Amino acid sequence: MTESGESNLDSVFCCSSVYFFTTQSLVYSKSVISLDTLIQSLYNPPRS
Repeated sequence: MTESGESNLDSVFCCSSVYFFTTQSLVYSKSVISLDTLIQSLYNPPRS
């Protein structure tokens, strides 16, 4: 009982950590892309 409960807790913790890591990496990549486009627009202003 206790062993199965601990294994379930470990699996839940592992899945949550992986989910958190993937979401953080996605947010980081999006912020980097937006920052890169912002810098490009600052250095290369769109000609109107």
